Amino acid sequence: MTTNDKPWERTFPRTEVFAEIDRLGLQSNVIELESEGYTVVPSLLGADTIARAQAAILNQLERKTGSRPNLKTYDGPRLPLAHFLLFEDEVFEQILMNEVMLALMTYLLGQSLTISSMTSHVRAPDNPHLPLHCDTPGLTPFRSESIVANCNFAFDDYTKENGCLAIIPGTHRLGRNPTPDEGNPHTNPFVISVEVPIGSAIVYHGNTWHGAFKREVPGVRLNLAVFMARNYITRQERIKENVTPEMIERNGERFARLCSQFEFNGYEEDGPDFARAAKFVGALIDPRFG
Repeated sequence: MTTNDKPWERTFPRTEVFAEIDRLGLQSNVIELESEGYTVVPSLLGADTIARAQAAILNQLERKTGSRPNLKTYDGPRLPLAHFLLFEDEVFEQILMNEVMLALMTYLLGQSLTISSMTSHVRAPDNPHLPLHCDTPGLTPFRSESIVANCNFAFDDYTKENGCLAIIPGTHRLGRNPTPDEGNPHTNPFVISVEVPIGSAIVYHGNTWHGAFKREVPGVRLNLAVFMARNYITRQERIKENVTPEMIERNGERFARLCSQFEFNGYEEDGPDFARAAKFVGALIDPRFG
């Protein structure tokens, strides 16, 4: 019988999530998520994807307001958010399946992650600043692990004057929401402006304090917030009930899983669907899904 006298040289199998982090070269992003509570992946989406997503958001805004704002020159009243975007255009299905975003979100949320909502925070000059807050639901103190997380895609060059994201690094460790006195991004001295080029992804822990600056120049800042949660958290949008077979056929089994298609709770007189249950539990132990 032999023993290894150098235990630090022992190797262990990598879990799928870390294998994916390694394959995509995201190790430094994981370190930033742990230390700062957020990380940036610059210019993750291409110009064609952004243009199609912008057009789809503007389509919804036109339905809601009766007019279509010019992204460069608009200087009118505040504009509403655009919700339920997964069903607005197929481009949002493609964005949901982005492998870099999913690797980082799976690191934060585990294998049971599901999409909660897909929203565009539309910021025109008349929109006030968005106060600092956390996305984590429930009572304080928060759990240290992320039970929800956000990937904020910039559909404009993010600058402070354009109304970019405001974050306080390290606040994911505080376990609480900011007080009203701490909540103004324009006066809190610890706030940083997350200034990134169009198409960049900003991924952050659900406990991290974040908001948005007031836009100071004409035009409209669009983004895409892909909000995800662990499977036991109530989702914001009715995605599970509205996903079509065609959407699943286009995108595959992981898309179905992200859209809660294999969850088995919520049954009626007939009881739970155990075949569905087996498919859900299988994902948690199948190494293909990390």
